[in-house]
Amino acid sequence: MQWISVAGANQLSAFSRSSVRILSGHSVVFADIPAFSWTLIELSPLPFFIQRTLLQLNGGLPVMYVLLSPQASTTLNDGKISKVVGLGEMIATTAGTSPSAWFALCMQDRIMRDPALWSKEIGDAIVAAGDDAGTWPAFATALQNLGRPIYILNHVGRPFADPVDSPLPRFTVTTGAGSFPVTPASGNTGIALPATGSVQISFDSAANPMLAGVETAGGAFEAAYQLPADTRFVQALDANTWMAERDPEVVGLSRWNANSFLDPIPDGNPYFARLVQDMRLAQGSGGGVGLAGWAFVKESLLDKTLQWPLIPGQDDTRFLKLVKDLNDSGAEIRLLVNQFLQVENNTFDDGETVLATLWAFFAATFVFSAFGALATDPAGFGVLFGCMAAANFLIDTNWTIDALRAIAEPSKSTVDDLAVINSNIAKWSPYRATTSDNPLYVPPFQIAGITIDDVIHFGVYHQKFVVGRTTAGKYFGYLGGIDINSDRVDSPIHRAQFPYHDVQARLSGPALKDLIQTFADRSTYDNASVPFPVPASVDPAGDHLVQVARTYYAPSAGNGYFFAPKGESLIHRSNLKAIRASRDFIYIEEQYFTPDDEYLDALCEAANHARALIITLCMQNGQVYGPIRRTQAIDKLQNAWGVRVKVGALVRRHLNPTPANFVNLGRCVLAEDIDANALSILVSPTSHVPDPPFWLFVGGELMQATAKTATGDPNQVTLAVNRGPVLSRTTWGSKVDSRSKGSPVMCVNVPHIYVHAKLMIVDDIFLSVGSANMNRRGHFHDGEINAIAVPQNLKRDPLNPARVLRCKLWGEHLGLTPEMGLSLFADPLSALPYFDRPWLVGNRWQPLNWAGEPTDTEEPNFTASDSMMSNLLTLAIGSLTQLDRSTFWPVLVDPTSFSDPNPTSAGPEV
Repeated sequence: MQWISVAGANQLSAFSRSSVRILSGHSVVFADIPAFSWTLIELSPLPFFIQRTLLQLNGGLPVMYVLLSPQASTTLNDGKISKVVGLGEMIATTAGTSPSAWFALCMQDRIMRDPALWSKEIGDAIVAAGDDAGTWPAFATALQNLGRPIYILNHVGRPFADPVDSPLPRFTVTTGAGSFPVTPASGNTGIALPATGSVQISFDSAANPMLAGVETAGGAFEAAYQLPADTRFVQALDANTWMAERDPEVVGLSRWNANSFLDPIPDGNPYFARLVQDMRLAQGSGGGVGLAGWAFVKESLLDKTLQWPLIPGQDDTRFLKLVKDLNDSGAEIRLLVNQFLQVENNTFDDGETVLATLWAFFAATFVFSAFGALATDPAGFGVLFGCMAAANFLIDTNWTIDALRAIAEPSKSTVDDLAVINSNIAKWSPYRATTSDNPLYVPPFQIAGITIDDVIHFGVYHQKFVVGRTTAGKYFGYLGGIDINSDRVDSPIHRAQFPYHDVQARLSGPALKDLIQTFADRSTYDNASVPFPVPASVDPAGDHLVQVARTYYAPSAGNGYFFAPKGESLIHRSNLKAIRASRDFIYIEEQYFTPDDEYLDALCEAANHARALIITLCMQNGQVYGPIRRTQAIDKLQNAWGVRVKVGALVRRHLNPTPANFVNLGRCVLAEDIDANALSILVSPTSHVPDPPFWLFVGGELMQATAKTATGDPNQVTLAVNRGPVLSRTTWGSKVDSRSKGSPVMCVNVPHIYVHAKLMIVDDIFLSVGSANMNRRGHFHDGEINAIAVPQNLKRDPLNPARVLRCKLWGEHLGLTPEMGLSLFADPLSALPYFDRPWLVGNRWQPLNWAGEPTDTEEPNFTASDSMMSNLLTLAIGSLTQLDRSTFWPVLVDPTSFSDPNPTSAGPEV
């Protein structure tokens, strides 16, 4: 903001009409005025004129601030935050030449405007709305007479700051009077906007300059920006500081693609609906679709005899049906299917029964990854390799590789059925990296005394992307975290039985060429045909600068893939650049959050130049030893950021129990009075009480039932209950109080929402979304793909993908609609208190200790929401303590490759 001082014997009228906050303090506020005791009044914008005017304001709602020294008298401040400022009330200042009061205004987009600009914007909005301007034009004219200098601001709309932006950037302002070099430390160039003639701004010190208007839409990338008539504010950004260069020897892809468009799509149902629409446009001669995925599962989640439709209720959208329709229409369709099982020399010379057990167990538990009973997904399959290889018993049976693949490959039945349609459609795609490509691997590889050398591939293609060409010759593409898998079916309201959150993105424009090239390169390596040729170019489709970034392993010796012979770590390096360039906030959604040291250190250092860090995770980490690393990482971030970091998970609304054999299961009554301190309750009838653990409402109070004990009365049972975290009994949002006998008791399920997204948003400018988890496996080892985008028109772009996605996600997570999020959360920093709202009022986002989960220990952890996995592995392995952290963590759970600049740590220590 820029403050306007009021000196002399004057009266200042407040034109915003009700106070939001009244604050006070004693400090230096202005460099040229000694410290003084001040009062700050924040005035809300409503009712600021009328609705039609507010809707015309491009920067969002205005908020007025009045700063008072002791020499200013007012009836406004009586120390009460709820004080209402009435129309016509005045602030009186004392006579003299020194100012005793100041006022300023900011808009919801937080971009700095001087008084001449915001008064003009409000005046223009009044006129555009057809409202009565009253005395505003005279007031605005007076402010505009204060001067009209040209301003150049950074990407968040504030002046460039020394030493954060040291050295300060250099620009050239060209008017009819000549060209003038400037380094606008305060934002003010000192050059007045001329009455006539054009003005051009060049970002001289930027390698890849991006400039955009604050008052009007439009911008320029890698060129000078011409100010539209009668505008004088510009934002500037160097794309080179946000997106890294491609890795050496990566071929066929651009560093980035201008004039592209990234459309983020939260959750499976909206994504599948868009995908089906595009696939149908590809039906016919000349059309083609290519899909690459971690898994292609056609079976429904709960009934393996049925195929699931991509669009609920529409059986003609079952995946095999869609593929057959494409094939029968003359279109080309191709699948690259990740292959988990790779066995050296097709033999089990070190114990086939151990590996048979391993893979049988993996197949048996695969489905549970959908809803958090077993959180395993991409890295987890390697964990299961190791867990079962460590088994201290053998099954007396004989297995073949084909038999193992039949039960261990989740996509096998789909691939087999596709072969009936056309043998060229699906191609198995094994990942090439081996244990020798991991600098932390030390041979021989032994677990529990068993040497493992038949399996040396612990990496996967984790990429999930689609490329397509319609019969009209238009191209489309998608990438993100969503596979063609029945466990991904959910909507932003998360009412699925096993709630699942993820994000996919639809690409259009020139960036598609890099996505199509990626599919073609993998097809060439796997000796598969492509659905259509890589186009020479793709027509512009928007104003986003989009980078298609990938992870591929770097080999220990020689070359890896021909398209990335020395590996690729662009996702990691671009994300690091964005973290280091942050000034306002960083928002992360992540499945595991076990970051490598360099990434974690960058997040900690960002506390010195950014204002907030928000991280959304799964309620529990599902990796062996993963909880240790995650806890250590979060502790380190909290030490760096203090109260400015928020870490939480998603918890959906409650779900009534399935009736099963009892129609009234879960519906009980309280059999005796309880007080607010009771930690056990007596309920009846016994036949209606499910087995703990479960949740229950007792007269409106939410509790956890942790144990059930029989009583002398067969119709009554005692439940041990948790009525809220010990230190804060308001976390769940329900009052802990006494309850009377006969109060209704409803036993419910409160599922965690499984967070599978892998994304980062920085300052509402930078978006990275895709398949890569933020750990060594995702950044240096497995095959991954992300889209990274910056809007070329910066914050003025109404379709800015970073802001659009953040607002939709926060609306979804905080219990509102995505559409409400776009309006209510436009200002990310003022939206942060919404994260602190309790679950009972609708807020899905809650702290990790919301349900009182035990603190992570040094012991191996196999479970995400209950003890099923731990119990099974205890039976299989015997003693969990025999698991060797130095083997499990760096080789199986979180392997790296030779592209990792810091391949350290023999365990999950920070």
